Amino acid sequence: MKKLLATDLDGTLLKDDKTVSINTINTIHEMINEGHHFVVATGRPFFRITKILKQLDIISDKIYCICNNGGLIISTDGTKTLYEEKMPHEHVVELIDLAIEHNLNLLLYKKDHIVTDHLDENVTVFGNEPLLKIIDGGKEALKEYQDVYKIVFNGTYEKLCDAKSKFPSEILEKFNFVFSGYDFLDVNNKTVDKGFAVNHLAEILNIDLNNVYAVGDEENDLGMVKAVKNGCCVANAKPSLKEVSKFITLSNEEDGVANLINKLILKPKILVSACLLGDNCKYSGGNNLNSGLVDFLKDYNIIKICPETFGGLPIPRVPSEIVGDKVLSKDGLDVTKEYILGAKVSLELAKKHHVNCAILKQRSPSCGVGKIYDGAFNGTVIDGYGVTATLLKNNNVDLYTEENYLEILKKKS
Repeated sequence: MKKLLATDLDGTLLKDDKTVSINTINTIHEMINEGHHFVVATGRPFFRITKILKQLDIISDKIYCICNNGGLIISTDGTKTLYEEKMPHEHVVELIDLAIEHNLNLLLYKKDHIVTDHLDENVTVFGNEPLLKIIDGGKEALKEYQDVYKIVFNGTYEKLCDAKSKFPSEILEKFNFVFSGYDFLDVNNKTVDKGFAVNHLAEILNIDLNNVYAVGDEENDLGMVKAVKNGCCVANAKPSLKEVSKFITLSNEEDGVANLINKLILKPKILVSACLLGDNCKYSGGNNLNSGLVDFLKDYNIIKICPETFGGLPIPRVPSEIVGDKVLSKDGLDVTKEYILGAKVSLELAKKHHVNCAILKQRSPSCGVGKIYDGAFNGTVIDGYGVTATLLKNNNVDLYTEENYLEILKKKS
């Protein structure tokens, strides 16, 4: 079941310093490798997100992004355009006249650069590239430009709000006005918005609309969050987004998008004793393959563990049991340190993969859950936990065995 996640950039995927954590990048790739679609959906033009796409390492003709608030759907390598909508030239002229009337700074977004009649302190050139062209002749000269994708009014939030309140009703009905930040009021055709673009891309990719997710933080994400079946937002989002979101993830500073992917997109992760999956790692050199369990786990991402081998013990090995506070082999060798090391490695894997559930081999001195052998090596079972099971339980990992793993379904329901 393929899913699609569309995410805004600034304030959502990007931290406040405009970076993306390694954890988030790895989680995005895990999502893509599982067959899902990760989509950047931004108000920025394509040429101003290419460095971010490279940082995410998702440059491909099979991965798509949405730019210009939904006015462009293009592959991340720039070779395939699935949809684009430019602004009619008469609309551009109309908006320039509006900017002149209300003394607003103006930015015209072309395909590969931005045009303005002056440089404002809020307009920056990214990476020393010639992305911003400043022309002479004032705003009237801007009317010569064709093939404009969107227009942005730039100024203080208060000034922009005041100007917008004075716009004629026919103007407000003709265009979409959304803030992409306190200093930027984006203007698009009425038919352009992120929500339409996300759902349109899902249809092109043959993704069931019930499996479409979107996450944002700003006003220009509101249409997208409301339009998809599974609208989400980060914890730092505007109140208007929180009101309509089905899921609120962590903030952009706390890897909120990665948290959302782990919670809603990826198959649930689970630790499983490797011997139960058919790996020949039990003390005798064989395995404890459980075919029913293998079938049950088809909808999970499995993290295999074998604490004994993690701790450095060989295959095959002399059987061991817990005796008091130690783990002793049948020939009397103290292997407690090896079992403790194997438990610690298993816990590290659980934490690394954000796993909170494990299915372990019952009665094992490592993995026994509620039942272990008594230490006399005569097959007698007593109440108790293996070394790894104890450590996982103490770190809030839910434990099951090959004998009761179906209980997981009851907890999920």
